[in-house]
Amino acid sequence: MDSLKTPAQTPTCPAARATDTRQPEAVRIRLQGGSPEPLQGDRLELSPQARAMLQASPQFPVHTPKIRLGDQGQEVLRLQADLIRWMPGWRGVLVEDGCYGPQTARALTFFKEVLGTGVDGRCLDANTERLLDEVHSGQFWIKNPDGRPRHRRQPEQEEPYQRALTTGHPLRGGLDGLSPDQVRRVAASQPDRFVRYRGFEARALTFKRFLALEKTVEREFPGHRVAITCTTGGKHVGTAHGEGRALDLVLERIRDGYRPDTHEFDSSHLEDLARKNGFETLNEYLHDSPWWTGPHLHAEAWPAP
Repeated sequence: MDSLKTPAQTPTCPAARATDTRQPEAVRIRLQGGSPEPLQGDRLELSPQARAMLQASPQFPVHTPKIRLGDQGQEVLRLQADLIRWMPGWRGVLVEDGCYGPQTARALTFFKEVLGTGVDGRCLDANTERLLDEVHSGQFWIKNPDGRPRHRRQPEQEEPYQRALTTGHPLRGGLDGLSPDQVRRVAASQPDRFVRYRGFEARALTFKRFLALEKTVEREFPGHRVAITCTTGGKHVGTAHGEGRALDLVLERIRDGYRPDTHEFDSSHLEDLARKNGFETLNEYLHDSPWWTGPHLHAEAWPAP
């Protein structure tokens, strides 16, 4: 019964200090606010429930991805801007629209592969975020005191990296680019920005007008759609295609992709629909031109409204 009369121990009580010295070294250091070295010898095995509780504690933060595929907002916009700052060949190819889509994921995958932080661009992990912060601040390119590069590329990645600088690899090629909603969002604020849509490259306004034309054609030509066959991706300087204002279009049957020839449908009606949706046209189903490559409708999104 005498133990019931023992006074409460405080930090100034000798009994308390004696009890503290008997604590395991790791516990004693943690109580004093330190960071203990890993214990040697026998390890305490935690139950799954206990481990989950420890991870939920502020002392054991869980490192979850900051942003991931499907997210939108300013953090995604900064990610895209920093990737372009690291890889200038992506300017005009990787769209800065604040939408974490497949194109952004592919760019981040390439960044991770070259820097050795992973191969999955569907989320931004802490190590990759640290490197991108250096890109953002400019410290990424500052050399070490001994003159060596701060971040050396892997030998097997040097050739793809150099190719990406000049060609935009791996973002060019078969990549479809933006979704229709992303096209409309970019066109609303930056109509002259070059973007990719369905593997073709042109101004956002041009593709926005194509989306409107597409709906009209499917209504006016049941069972058919209008398909893009050429934009040239800004390669023909001084032409409407090179400026991202022109699309070459054809009528296409949805069921099997068959493209009717000149005598099989009223191409003048297709031309009229294109004009109503903001295009100036040249009907190359009916009229040849110096650049004629086959029956199609040449449509230019000019001038801007």
